[in-house]
Amino acid sequence: MSGVRDEYKINMLRDITLFECICKDCGNKFRGLPVYNIECPACHSTNISKKIGN
Repeated sequence: MSGVRDEYKINMLRDITLFECICKDCGNKFRGLPVYNIECPACHSTNISKKIGN
């Protein structure tokens, strides 16, 4: 029955909407989870511009 549980988790993760993020310090563009304190993977800054993506 592990396959059914794994399929449920995969479908849940597929439904999460990611943010289109741009770091205001280094200009890095990346996609991030919809959480409050996103950190830039390049420079580790929290000065991030976010908008909802697909």
